[in-house]
Amino acid sequence: MKAPRIIAALSLATAITIAVGCSKTEETPAPASAPPAEGTTEKAPAEMQKQAETAAATATEAAATASSQAQGLIDQAKSLVDSGKYADASKLVQELASMKLTPEQQKIVDDLKALIQQKMADQATSEGAKAAGEMLGK
Repeated sequence: MKAPRIIAALSLATAITIAVGCSKTEETPAPASAPPAEGTTEKAPAEMQKQAETAAATATEAAATASSQAQGLIDQAKSLVDSGKYADASKLVQELASMKLTPEQQKIVDDLKALIQQKMADQATSEGAKAAGEMLGK
């Protein structure tokens, strides 16, 4: 329902821009036309302003929702790292990488990604050393 309103407002703005930008410099007599209905020219800009404000509020609300959802995934990834579930945390970080994040959230995600890679490498090294020790011990 909001998309058609936005499209209509953008189409109207584009039509006005084209009409103003493509106007001829020659003076032509204005065609006789009926006078505009009383109040319609004043209502149109007010309506467009109201629609623009509504669209801006909706966009702000959507961004806040996405930001809170991203923060929830960040917190979940941190808890997975703390519990040693690096593969699961890595999947969440990959999911976060495809989301629109704030600069602070992006830095946290980058730091988490580096930490997960380091922990996974440390885990692989310790498991490899343990396996080598077991082989030599037999």
